Amino acid sequence: MDDFLRLLYWVDRIGMGEKSLVEISRNSRKAHEVLEKLRGYGLVNVRRKGKMYLITLSDQGLEVYEALQRLKRKLGFPTSATVPKSVFARESFASAPSVIGGRFEEPEPLEPSVTASEEGLPSFARDNPWLAVLVERGRKRVGV
Repeated sequence: MDDFLRLLYWVDRIGMGEKSLVEISRNSRKAHEVLEKLRGYGLVNVRRKGKMYLITLSDQGLEVYEALQRLKRKLGFPTSATVPKSVFARESFASAPSVIGGRFEEPEPLEPSVTASEEGLPSFARDNPWLAVLVERGRKRVGV
């Protein structure tokens, strides 16, 4: 079962795009291990471009990926296509509906972590004379 979950994770991580071996894992031994497992099940196509390995999902891998996305949508989890990768770590499970006592409860909206002042600037930027200097220098450099 552990290998099955790992395969699903890596298929979801590769997704519809093309990944390099470094994007799979910075640990080259682990990346090659994952690549061989995925290759063994026929889920990926591997192409070498110089020293780089370019990895895409095969037809069978795309079927697994699409089935995984359908399952995520059915359960209410965000799919890879709708949520940026940087958001997954913090908000993927927070935004999914939870089951309590056999009924679904909608999650409460997340509050922004940084609050802005009345002028739209954070407290450290208000009344800062260097901002005017930097804006002026930037406009001169760009030619505005």
